[in-house]
Amino acid sequence: MPTKTKETRLLIYWSYLQLIFSSFVHLCTCEVKLSELKFHYWNNSYTNYLLKSSYRINLIKLPDRQLINIVWFKRDLRFTDHEPLYAAQQEPLATLLLYCFEPTVMAYADSDIRHWRFIFESIQDMNAKLESINGKIHYFHNEASAVFELLSKHFRINTIFSHQEIGNKITYDRDLAMQRFCKEQNIRWQEYQLNGVIRKLKSRKKWEERWNQKMTEPPKLVDEEGWNYVSLSAEIHA
Repeated sequence: MPTKTKETRLLIYWSYLQLIFSSFVHLCTCEVKLSELKFHYWNNSYTNYLLKSSYRINLIKLPDRQLINIVWFKRDLRFTDHEPLYAAQQEPLATLLLYCFEPTVMAYADSDIRHWRFIFESIQDMNAKLESINGKIHYFHNEASAVFELLSKHFRINTIFSHQEIGNKITYDRDLAMQRFCKEQNIRWQEYQLNGVIRKLKSRKKWEERWNQKMTEPPKLVDEEGWNYVSLSAEIHA
């Protein structure tokens, strides 16, 4: 048998290497295609699962939440000449009357027990007038943000009517937080000027003119009998 030369052996080795390399490339290509196939199959299966799941979820009838408005009382416990009450009464939606005894506000340095006793007695007097027409001011001992978050789980809140409170920093920061909450929940918050003080007034040039206009405008008289009230269940308001 003739002896293989060095060049012949190198050619044979090179051919083996080419064969091994081509086989490896073919194997990798098959693996990639198989992986793509598995991925597409899994992806399509998962997509179909999501579609079927969404369809099943849509078949579940969720309880309808009543669409309401809220009148949020602050430093304005009265019926006579109450602009937020008057504005809410012009709306077709049922109205929830609300007051919040906020612990942080009650504990603030400018607070006094006599003030909160007067507020509680005022609410009692107003509720006595509303009793004949099954109306009521619902009051909570909790922060306003927590109360509105609770109510939003049971109702769809369309508009909050209130006076613009002019008080201390804690109520100002509370109102900023409420503005963010209303924006997130897509709730319209309609505030009305309570007195001659105007928040964020950049110039006082026309302050006297605005004050005279506010103080001399016709009073907003509320019809205390033609209301469409919202009553809270014991589950919400213990």
